[in-house]
Amino acid sequence: MISLRFEDYAHEPIPLSQRKGWLSLALIWIGGGIDLVGILLGGQLAMGLPLKEAILSVIIGSLILVFVGSLCSYVGYKTSLSTAMLSRFVFGEYGGRLVALIIGITGLGWFGVQTGFFGITGQVILYEWIGLELPIWLIALIGGLLMMTTAVIGYRAIEFLSFWTVPIMIGILVALIFAVLPDRAWDTIFQYHVENNPFSLGFAISLVAGIYIVGAIASPDVARWARSTRDAIIAPIVGFFVGNSLMLFIAVIIAKASGTEELVKVMFSIGWGGFATFLFVFGAWTTNDNGLYSTGLALSVVFDKMPKHILTLIAGLIGTLLAVVGIYNQFIPFLTILSAFVAPIAGIYTVEFFLLDRSKFQLTHLRDIKLPPLYWQTIVVWCLATLVGMATSPKEEYGFELFTLTQIPALDAILVGAILQFIVGKFMLSRKKRTPLSA
Repeated sequence: MISLRFEDYAHEPIPLSQRKGWLSLALIWIGGGIDLVGILLGGQLAMGLPLKEAILSVIIGSLILVFVGSLCSYVGYKTSLSTAMLSRFVFGEYGGRLVALIIGITGLGWFGVQTGFFGITGQVILYEWIGLELPIWLIALIGGLLMMTTAVIGYRAIEFLSFWTVPIMIGILVALIFAVLPDRAWDTIFQYHVENNPFSLGFAISLVAGIYIVGAIASPDVARWARSTRDAIIAPIVGFFVGNSLMLFIAVIIAKASGTEELVKVMFSIGWGGFATFLFVFGAWTTNDNGLYSTGLALSVVFDKMPKHILTLIAGLIGTLLAVVGIYNQFIPFLTILSAFVAPIAGIYTVEFFLLDRSKFQLTHLRDIKLPPLYWQTIVVWCLATLVGMATSPKEEYGFELFTLTQIPALDAILVGAILQFIVGKFMLSRKKRTPLSA
């Protein structure tokens, strides 16, 4: 049974006795990756690329996620601090709170957006399954209230839900292949002709990596619970590569065989309405509670006098209200821009930890040493990297579309943030060494 104690160590390292093995962490990340958005992405890849290129895009995109997630997870494990708490060491006391606020607002908003989509898709599934037609706002309200419960309780509840539901969801997806595909269908899959290849391989890779990269950036929120270095590294490899790839592979194969990217309709056509409903509900739940959990950790850095579970509850209620009033469509441009501000943070704090000054990532620095209000050089790096991310984002994603680098705007922002932070950090360290100590 899960503990209902609201103790997530939001402002301090997690005791060794409470740490978890890699499987616990990996199941949470796999649960975050199994959702309607990921299933739809697999279908789009199948319709837009030949099978070999679709699979290659999944492998390369997932490896990018593994690389980013492993670096961030290692920092989270070594410090046992959340992403928002880490930001205080590189952005300063008030700078860190500003970063945490942006992370919190972004997470709250995406909870509302995904809950809104939950209402839309849930209406279709309920009607297809049992002929019941409920209003979207009611389904969104019920879904939002349910999905926020595990995030409010904390890591233990998220772990409990993932432990019981993720293996079942994986089992449904694997079994679906054998239910949908007769032996002769494998020839159909390999011979499926894509008209004019509407996707390039590079664009497909950017879709696979881009859709989950914010989760990789925030991986310290989960990895800080790791029991050892081995657990901290294996978990993102399994979670972001094995789990993510498996789901996308299955979605690609079924879409190729059925000729449609709508996997939910395929499941209903073979009488798997109950399984489709389970997959949809718990796929959305294990994704949305992960994001809201990180939101609560971020807001607890901003409003450090309020308990984390209360802040998570408030954020979940606001996000659910946004979904109920149907504001999610109008909210997306705002959230997309905010997400561009989140991406460089990973490049900044990982470079600071691995290449510049690891010693500053000590909780005693927050308690015993007064941090400066702002590290202005880091703020400048952050803004420049964000501008690059916006400049490489396509206009349909509310970017400037001025040029391209890796074809993954979030990765562009991470890399530019890392490079600039290294250059500026080295300059500041050399300047500090040249400055004589005051008496």
